[in-house]
Formats: sequence, structure tokens, C-alpha cells
Amino acid sequence: MKKRHYIIQELLEQIPWDDFLNEMEDHGFIKSSHEDFTHEVPKWANRSLLQSGKLMFIDNMIQGGAIRDASYLHLLPHIVFQPKTETQLHEIVMTSQKYKIPMTFASGKTGLSGAFANYAIIVDLSSLHSLSAPFRINFEEARLLTEQGVLVSDLIKWVSWASKGEYIFPVQPSSALKLPVRVGGIIATDASGLTSGKLGSTKDWVEYMRIMKPNGEIVQVTKSDSIFHEIIGGEGQHGIVLTASFKLCKAPKNATNVVLYGSNIEKAFEGLHEVQKLKVFPLISEFIVSPFNLTEKFKVYFQNPDKNEHERVEWMVLLKGTSNLMDQFIEIMKNHINLKLSQLNDLEFSNLLKERASISLNSYTEDPKAKILKIPGFEDILLAPKDVPRVVNFLNTKFKQKGFERVILGYGHLNFQRGQGALLHFRLPVPIHYFLENKESYFRFLAEVFHDIIISLKEKYHVKVKAEHGTGPFKIWVDLGYRETLRKKIEEGNAFHNPHLKIFDKLTEYKILNKISGISENLNYEKKLKKHYEKEIFIDCMSLYFSNGLSC
Repeated sequence: MKKRHYIIQELLEQIPWDDFLNEMEDHGFIKSSHEDFTHEVPKWANRSLLQSGKLMFIDNMIQGGAIRDASYLHLLPHIVFQPKTETQLHEIVMTSQKYKIPMTFASGKTGLSGAFANYAIIVDLSSLHSLSAPFRINFEEARLLTEQGVLVSDLIKWVSWASKGEYIFPVQPSSALKLPVRVGGIIATDASGLTSGKLGSTKDWVEYMRIMKPNGEIVQVTKSDSIFHEIIGGEGQHGIVLTASFKLCKAPKNATNVVLYGSNIEKAFEGLHEVQKLKVFPLISEFIVSPFNLTEKFKVYFQNPDKNEHERVEWMVLLKGTSNLMDQFIEIMKNHINLKLSQLNDLEFSNLLKERASISLNSYTEDPKAKILKIPGFEDILLAPKDVPRVVNFLNTKFKQKGFERVILGYGHLNFQRGQGALLHFRLPVPIHYFLENKESYFRFLAEVFHDIIISLKEKYHVKVKAEHGTGPFKIWVDLGYRETLRKKIEEGNAFHNPHLKIFDKLTEYKILNKISGISENLNYEKKLKKHYEKEIFIDCMSLYFSNGLSC
């Protein structure tokens, strides 16, 4: 096994692991290490124990290495738990908190920000059960009660099918079309997605939740409780969602599907800016944009029957809603640009949505043969619709300057969360050999690029990055005020001990305490942090996560 990074090793050595493990064994948990299989199959390796939720996977390269999300920001955990019952979870929480061990929680493992990356303890909640059935639907009250581990795609399908199309599940992340997005994840990130323009985000539809607080107490919280708003979007830092009750949404009657498309991106997004300004919000309004020409399955709608060739098409908007709203939307757009449109049946519309979702997974760059990974280090760019073309060009210019391929397809949500702006998804295409060769110099360069892009977007376009899928460690890396607030919450016992904050503080200790004179343990040394050092620590942190917390 490769050695851990010296920062991670030092943090691990500060934790009283022997005391913790002894106490967990007293609770009936069983240690499982990769070393157990060196000579013979261990006694615990039978089906009943493997499915008991009582195993502690210690320094297990298989379990620890597999618990990853889509962010490429990972840390090999010392212990992985997979509890099945609330009692088991309670024992894990209470004992970990007693020894002040950083603990994070994984659900569907589809995150884009590295939120649950942890060198200490990761609790995988995908097998945790709190109800006799995974979910219950009450159509008389238009309400759904669900466990945190239920797949959102199942809820979307079941609500529509069981109600015969009368209701829809209101939170529909586009990633749920392709990936195992779970209820706990959408609550932890306040997710929205395909229906956000009309219906808002998760917080608009959750009525109440049963949660386990950092002190182990299980409580039911509603919107009148302050902790409610810390749980939704809190990425598991302030409490663990066990179950949640959602309101259901009435499906729009006689909804139609339309695709709009054309050239001249600038004019199109000026029209979309006006749509948002006038608050014309169909149920679904998604966009796809290209500084070159839209490709793949989209191109079937662009064929010119007279010339039997494809016209240049730089943008597409997928709309679903009532005819009245659709007419308003299209009329506003026609005042700004010549466009083309096609009516779609439900299957065609569904297929295009799935293809739009696949953009995040596939490599759409200038060189179709380029072997790349699409890294979401500044994902979820929230901005005014009229600025989308400029930001796409700005990002591609940055990519080219840094030696990366330009991206030919971007995509996102219009009228994000009832008119906050357009949410653009656009990822950095990184050559795959950066990660195959596992060089620290590559990882530091990537971290520098991400820092440059994040700061440039903020200063040049007043862009809010990481606006949808959670901020993970990014907010800790760049926001002093947030770090101070989180420290206070942890000291009060209202937040779990945070691995990202521990790593940031340890790196700060190395870089700052020895360099700034007159500083003592009694002073808040971060008040003396210079911008130069904050950037350095961001780069140190991000490159460490790229390496999985191991020495390169």
C-alpha cells in the first residue's frame, strides 16, 4: 500500500484509534482489514456478517478505494462503515464524536465537489433502513414519505405511474437519468435540476425530516426549526437525514414538448435573458450550447431536407409546459432571434433529455479522439443568461492558454431555481495521463488552473460557482467567514468534526505559523493570512485530494 501524504499521516496519528476501535468492538462491531486475507479467510467472512452492517473496514483498499464520487477529489479513508440500522448509526456517531474523529456521510456517491472525501471515517448510508418500506405515497394528501437511501429515479417513475400521470415527484436532477442519485444526496445539496425553473429546489418541497444530530439525538424538524435550513444544503455537516416527507406536485395538464434551435448564440441568450426577466417559467427549460456546432443525437433535428445537409446550429432549448407558457416563451424569443422549432412526442423529448444528461459523462472536445477526463472543479456556474456565450468563450480561451482542449458542448438549466439565472455546466477536459502517471506536478498545475478560473469568474463576471451540487471543501478553501462559522458550530457540538477543515488548518499551520512573526496560539492566525498564502493552501489542498491523500 502506498504511503499516505505526510499531512494526512500526521492527522491520523493524532486520533486515538485503539481506544475508538476497542469501544466499537464493545458495541459488537467487527474489525475487517485487508491484512485479514493474507493467510486464510477470516472467521467473520460469511454472508450473515457481511450483510450485518457491523463490519469496520480498516485501511481496506477495496472498500476505501471504491467509495468515490464523480469529483475526482478523494481521500483514502482509514475506516468505512456501512450501517444497516439506526442503532448502528447511533453507535458510530456517538463514539466518533467522543474521540473528535472527522466523519462524513456518503449516499448515492454521485457528488461533484468531493464533500464526503475523508481520511478518517466515511459512513456509507446506502444500506441504512429506517422504514418498513422504502417509501410510502399518499395521493389523498399529495405527500410522499421516503428513506434517505431511495433512488430519486425510482420516485420519479413510481409517482407518475401510481398516480396515472396526475402527480410528479418535484425534484428531478438530470443526473438521476443516468446515475444512482439518492434522496439523502438531493437533501444534502439542496438539489434542483430539470424542473428547477418552475418548481425551485429540494427545500421548496420537503415538509419535514427525521434527522440524527451530531449529539446522537433523533428529532423531527420542520421549516420552522432553524436546523431545518442547515440540514438542507448542509452536505451532512449538521445532521444525518433518516427519512423525509415531500409534497408532490400536480402534473401540468396537456403539457407539450418543444425544441427550439438556431445559430447566433449571443442573440439567443439575450432572448433567454428577457424570458427570465419576464418570469416565463415552463416546467422544464434546458439549454445546450456550442461555440462550434451541436452534434450527436441532437443533429437529427437540424437536417435541411432541401440540401440534405446539416445547418450550423449553436444552441438548443428543450421546453416542456402548458401551451400558454410555451407560446409566451417562443414569442419572446422570436422578438430577439430567428429560430426554428419542432414539436416532440414524449419519447423523443425523453431521449433528448437523456442525451443532454450524457454530455457530463462523455468527452465532447475539439479532438474527438482525445483521451480525457472531464473534471468538475468549478461546476455549476450561476450567471445572467445574457452572459452565457461570453463565459463559454472565456472558459475555452482559458483552457487553450493552459494547454487543454476546447469544449464543444455546454449545457444547463434556464431560470435556475425560479429565476436566479442560467446554470451552466462546463468542465475542464484533462488528459487522462495526468491521473495515470499520478505526478504531484500535474495535480498542482490542475489546482492552479481551477483556482485561477474560480477567482476569474468571480471577479470578471460576478459568477457564483458551485451553485447546485454542493460546495464540498471549496467553500472551506476560499471563504474565511465560513471557516470561522463552521469552527464555532463544531465547538458547540452542532456540526460533525470536518476533515476538510482539519486539513486546511494543518496546512495553514505549516505555512503560516512559522512565517508570520508575533503570532501565538491565542491569536486567530487566519486574520493574518495573506491572499498569497490562501491561494497556496487552496492549491496544496486540491492537489492532495487529487492524489487520494497518498504520496505521489
